[in-house]
Amino acid sequence: MKNFIQYAFIAVLAMGIYSCTSEKKSEKKDSLDKKDTVAKLPSTGNFGANITTEGAKPFETVFEELKKNPKGVNTLLTGKISDVCQNKGCWMQVETEDKKQSLHITFKDYGFFVPKDAAGKTAFFKGIAKYDTTTVEDLKKMAKEEGKSDEEIKKITKPEINVSFVAEGVVIK
Repeated sequence: MKNFIQYAFIAVLAMGIYSCTSEKKSEKKDSLDKKDTVAKLPSTGNFGANITTEGAKPFETVFEELKKNPKGVNTLLTGKISDVCQNKGCWMQVETEDKKQSLHITFKDYGFFVPKDAAGKTAFFKGIAKYDTTTVEDLKKMAKEEGKSDEEIKKITKPEINVSFVAEGVVIK
């Protein structure tokens, strides 16, 4: 009987260890699946919440809207994508043709990504724009993601006050 209890204990212990190991394998598989999903995103379509493109205003209008409502505005904008995070597609940048105005867009709750090959396409994005401070740490991280040199990254020493836009949904055409 004593041997039976010892064997049963060892079996339960082994099953516990196995289940933890297979859960970790499952977690690794899930993270690989997410990377594969990002890599396989179609280059156009709807991402995040379903939004309409009707009534979208040029993204430059948000700067005037914020002067009237400095606490933030919920709006639907459009613009040409100039850059996308090449790591995951976790942010995008739109800018005017003359490159004098740009807007950095992130995605609500990090809940969706956009295709990494979306630069040059037209985007429609709905969400909240507000004034925000980008920390030195975040500026350096973005610079690294953009492929800037170590020298350029070291020159970043002050935070920036800018307009942030958190999109709940994006349509890329």
